[in-house]
Amino acid sequence: MEYARIGITALIVGMAFTFASCTEPTADGPIPRHDARTFFETTAIAGNSFSHDEERILISTDATGVFNAYSQPFDGGPPQQLTDSESDSIFALSWFPNDDRFLYTADQGGNELNHVFVRETDGSVRDLTPGDELKAIFGGWSGDRNSFWVLTNERDPRYFDLYRYGVDSYERELVMKIGIGGSLAAPPLPHHRTYGSVYGGSNGSSVIEHRGVAGPVWRSRRS
Repeated sequence: MEYARIGITALIVGMAFTFASCTEPTADGPIPRHDARTFFETTAIAGNSFSHDEERILISTDATGVFNAYSQPFDGGPPQQLTDSESDSIFALSWFPNDDRFLYTADQGGNELNHVFVRETDGSVRDLTPGDELKAIFGGWSGDRNSFWVLTNERDPRYFDLYRYGVDSYERELVMKIGIGGSLAAPPLPHHRTYGSVYGGSNGSSVIEHRGVAGPVWRSRRS
């Protein structure tokens, strides 16, 4: 019984210290408050794609007031601005595996219909997903880095089909078409070769399981 009293006393004391540490201020003086202007004047930075020489990181920042793509030296120093949009926000996606080309996404005038663009080494830009009413999503690189994946809803605005793009020619191949009742859980990022198998689902639908060379990659369900 004595040990129980000691244990309960220790628990109460510990809880008292915990609550005290939560309520006491961490610094002397009042907590500083910031107005909305200060909040909106902060600079946002995003991105984590390393260049082929592993010396730079591809980032997006709104330092100019509009998001643009920048090359940030890994060892520090000021970033180099790569795009100069004054209206549409540009969000960097990825460097190319073997040179200084990079992919980015942007919409047109805030319509939220993002396309995927490539910025060439000479500064020219190419829309890889042209069209007025489509939305495109970058899906990553193949395992051998000779191609990359893009999903678009150009065929049917309700569904995103999966395409593979050649890294040099930008020629594309339809890899998977999603129909009524279908859904794409995740693109096949790890490997560029896939095959499919079909088996029955519990609700009477069929499930198509696509696999890369290392195992399951994604599934789609068709009613």
